[in-house]
Amino acid sequence: MSETSQDVEHDMDLNDDDILDYLRDNPKFLKRNPEAFDLLKQPFQGQKGVADFQSYMIERLKADKEEVMKPHKSSWKPPAPT
Repeated sequence: MSETSQDVEHDMDLNDDDILDYLRDNPKFLKRNPEAFDLLKQPFQGQKGVADFQSYMIERLKADKEEVMKPHKSSWKPPAPT
């Protein structure tokens, strides 16, 4: 019987240092996988780096909004006066 990805995950004992080491070794990981930010919980207020995290999320939301609006901008016309 072959192992499933869940079995493999349970066999791995990753800790915080392992994950931080991976991210340091792969600095473009979050850029290539922006959906990973959706899995993160916002740090506590006042913790170092909160402003950068919030700025990133604001910029990402703006970019997502622009992407959604692109098809509508070219076809949108103001309503005719009544």
